[in-house]
Amino acid sequence: MENKALTLLGFAAKAGKITYGSESCLIGIQKGKIQLVLMAGDISDHTSEKIERACKRTGVSCIKCFNRETLSEAVGKYNKVVLGITDASFSEKIKEYCHME
Repeated sequence: MENKALTLLGFAAKAGKITYGSESCLIGIQKGKIQLVLMAGDISDHTSEKIERACKRTGVSCIKCFNRETLSEAVGKYNKVVLGITDASFSEKIKEYCHME
């Protein structure tokens, strides 16, 4: 199922439905634009805690999965450890596939 989640991330990136980086995602979470946050498993503890607090406060789902290389490659960017999915359909399917691992 890992490949399906990564494929969907690629589609979401091409469709412009992803926000990249921790600061941009924090702003998107506060504004209610982000449906799901994906964090790389090798993210720093400080950044992880900051994102998780914001997600918990606003009720946004937050998943730690893959590593920074895998996430970055899936979206065609370099060194991305935090991705915010802004589309509800993409976020639901990605959640489903990430939890099936």
